[in-house]
Amino acid sequence: MKKTYFSLRFFLFWFAFSAILTFFSVSKYLSLHTHFWDMGMYQNFLWNYSFKNLSNIFILYPHFRPVLSIYAVIYKLFPYGEVLLILQSLSISIAIFPLYAYAKDVLEEDTARIVVFLYCLFAPVWFINLSDFHPDSLIIPLSFLALYSLRIKKWGLFVVSIFLLLTVKEISFFITALIGIYAALRYRYIVLGYSMFILMSLSGVLVVDKLIPYFIEKTPIEVTGVSWLGDGMVGLIKGILLNPHSILAILINYWKIVYIIVLFGSFLFIPFLAPLELLPTIPGISLALLSDLWRHYALLYQYPSTVVSFVFIAFIEGLGKTKLSKTNILKTVVVVFIAVNFLYLGFLLFYKNDSYHFSRYIVTSRDNKIRTAIKRYIPADTSLSISTSNLINHSHLANRKYYLKFPDGVTRPYKDTAFADYVVIDLKRIEELRDILQSRGRQNIKDVEKKFYQIEKEIKNAFLRYEVVYEYDKFYILKSSENL
Repeated sequence: MKKTYFSLRFFLFWFAFSAILTFFSVSKYLSLHTHFWDMGMYQNFLWNYSFKNLSNIFILYPHFRPVLSIYAVIYKLFPYGEVLLILQSLSISIAIFPLYAYAKDVLEEDTARIVVFLYCLFAPVWFINLSDFHPDSLIIPLSFLALYSLRIKKWGLFVVSIFLLLTVKEISFFITALIGIYAALRYRYIVLGYSMFILMSLSGVLVVDKLIPYFIEKTPIEVTGVSWLGDGMVGLIKGILLNPHSILAILINYWKIVYIIVLFGSFLFIPFLAPLELLPTIPGISLALLSDLWRHYALLYQYPSTVVSFVFIAFIEGLGKTKLSKTNILKTVVVVFIAVNFLYLGFLLFYKNDSYHFSRYIVTSRDNKIRTAIKRYIPADTSLSISTSNLINHSHLANRKYYLKFPDGVTRPYKDTAFADYVVIDLKRIEELRDILQSRGRQNIKDVEKKFYQIEKEIKNAFLRYEVVYEYDKFYILKSSENL
């Protein structure tokens, strides 16, 4: 085994990568392009847990997330959305340390640096960071750390990384179960590997089918894109076994082909030369390919965090097996990788009708005026409830007892009889969303029009029930007449 040393230059590279990731995610937040789902939801949950001592910190609809207790401690000290985004950027960037250590143990040092460089350019990594805030990003460094510690037989580090991985999300149980199979087949740790597989699989089923439904009365499967296969783990497995024709039909999808090309074609499909290292990708890739929800397989959200680290490990092992690191073929990999990822990332950065367009990271005078108005016209009293369109989010709105997604609390009450004290609506952003949905072609134009007809109807009702206290460039803050 090669000893790994991190030079000052490597630390400076990590710092620069962290700063760039942070700059874009925080800029998107300051330009008010993060959303109620999921950024605002997490802020509201963490604030309530920190200050109101909620008892169900382990469950955040519809997921198992004990790791949020750690975030809650930090959020209580620094209750700002920017802090969560900085932590997310750090969790993604810090992954280059175990990645480099693993790569250097298999490949030449120069090639290991190239692998780190490719990770920093990987489009799914960027979209994980730019898609609001999700603790899922922790899966990447923890998975790298788990496989590296397994390789060098650092058992204490392995146990800690696996334990922390299990606290991030319920899918981690099935990922770690397959890490157990990997340990048994790759390193011949038979007792450890198969014990992990049995224990993690059974624990995962209990969490999905029993623990989470105890709190929210639904399994995570029922509210995801694979619910068409069945309810719960047993129903899911039966659905997979009994519906081969339906599964084949759902696999034939343009975006799912793009998913495979970006995820594996970026590496010239070299990860397939190390199939054992790809075993832990099965839960994440299965969710993507079997889902009927576009967001699961578009590589634009947090979902690739379950597979990214294992694809890179398989790429490293594939390079090691073929000795390609010493040939010009590695140069071809780099060229193809950069071309595929820049095309994918660049298209969405420069395609006007998309939520990742470069303009979303430019803080305008309009954004500054809106943030100032939110703080000025909505009191800091955390007992006051806010209902906001999904497209507007800020810590001043989220850090209170009731933070609702419009039209909840406006055209229909929350808590049976209560209505929101304030309503925040940005008509300009709503028009922008309509253009995005129509241009992507993922929804029928008539369905989009029907959806926005209902939204416009609810907005009109809001203006009838509430008084306008602030208006600027189609942005409105409404106040309940009872509080005037």
